[in-house]
Amino acid sequence: MVKLHTASEMVKLHTASEMVKLHTASEMVKLHTASEMVKLQTASETVKLHTTSEILKLHTASEMVKLHIASEMVKLHTASEILKL
Repeated sequence: MVKLHTASEMVKLHTASEMVKLHTASEMVKLHTASEMVKLQTASETVKLHTTSEILKLHTASEMVKLHIASEMVKLHTASEILKL
């Protein structure tokens, strides 16, 4: 009877040990999933920053073209005024 009781207790401990292992594995999967989500979020933010940077570059280039055109118009106007003299 004592042997059976001891064997029963060993089975219970083994079962408890397996449950702890499964719970630990489950927690590790949750942490890994959370880590992957953070990586994706970070990548998403990096893409947004890059896109914003590209938009700013295009806007800056557009402004430079406008300034260049304005400069050329001033030159033409000045040349026109000189020719009138």
